[in-house]
Amino acid sequence: MNKTGTIILAIVIIILIALGIWYGVSKKPVSSPETKEPIKIGGIFALTGPLAGLGAQFKEGALFAIDEINSKGGINGKMVNLILEDNQSDAKTAVSAFSKLADVEGIKFFLSFGSAISLALKPLAEEKGVVLFADAAHPKLTENTRFTLRHSNIANSDAKVLVEEVKKKNPKNVGIIYINDDWGLVFNQELRRLLLDFNPTIQLTSESYLPTDTDFKTQLTKILVNKPNVVMIASFGQACGLIIKQLKELGYNGDIFVNIGFALTPDAQKIAGEAAKGIYYQTMESPISFESAYVQKYGKKPGLFAAYVFTDLEILKYAIERVGEDPEKVANFVKSLGSFKGTYEEVEITKEGDILINTVVKIWE
Repeated sequence: MNKTGTIILAIVIIILIALGIWYGVSKKPVSSPETKEPIKIGGIFALTGPLAGLGAQFKEGALFAIDEINSKGGINGKMVNLILEDNQSDAKTAVSAFSKLADVEGIKFFLSFGSAISLALKPLAEEKGVVLFADAAHPKLTENTRFTLRHSNIANSDAKVLVEEVKKKNPKNVGIIYINDDWGLVFNQELRRLLLDFNPTIQLTSESYLPTDTDFKTQLTKILVNKPNVVMIASFGQACGLIIKQLKELGYNGDIFVNIGFALTPDAQKIAGEAAKGIYYQTMESPISFESAYVQKYGKKPGLFAAYVFTDLEILKYAIERVGEDPEKVANFVKSLGSFKGTYEEVEITKEGDILINTVVKIWE
């Protein structure tokens, strides 16, 4: 081949290579939600243990929300993955699970419930600089925090609602049985304070139980010795039902007032059975439109808290879309919102990051 032919061949080869590169670049697939790194949400829920019934509500509500978010393109074109860890209704287990998800999985956004669990996770959220969106009633949860948000009923507000109903009975003698954890201690103190403010001469008997207890007759016998007009129960999980049942088995026929733990726990309602008829129970109203949508999708009614965790994830989505995935920016943005209108719930948000759920007292029939 002469010199001219060699040059022409080289030019042709260069042109073909250039065309190949251009074609490859032009045919590169557009990034889709499925090809982008997903946004991970860590769910530290009780999937086993005494509070597993509540954990199921949070899991179901979170999965419903994430399914809805992903069906509409995710967040900023990214799919959302829920990564669950079972805290086994134990704070130490929850801490280990949280550290694993934050350190190994690199998760920046977490959901949790329960005061003892969330109070144990709060310092870790601050240390690691990740958002903790908790459902926990302990009043101090959102004090002195940059990264912890709360969507929940709150213990002092709940105690006030419950005592207002008890006051209508004008009792002279009240017995209180409460769970011996961070929330239960605060709730018992607040009940006692409010009752003594109402009537300084009222006789009060408080007895605590451990989260692992299933037999409460020793505590209840001590309370019943004083012949109370009213017995107040501050409890969650199956213990609520067992306490009500055992109260009746011990022959108590007075008024029973139980905190929101009874309404939140279907297992407690089943355990109490006929013994629960006529008790005064605290509850919250789940948005009707959410319940209808959930039944249509899953063929069953949701737990009370499912709607609220749905809103939590909508708020996180809204914040990330506007300020990105930096946890501190997300937390500050949520605290600055003042209010948020979600698909099923419109909420007010304090500058501390609290979203309060109001409660009412009803009679169980």
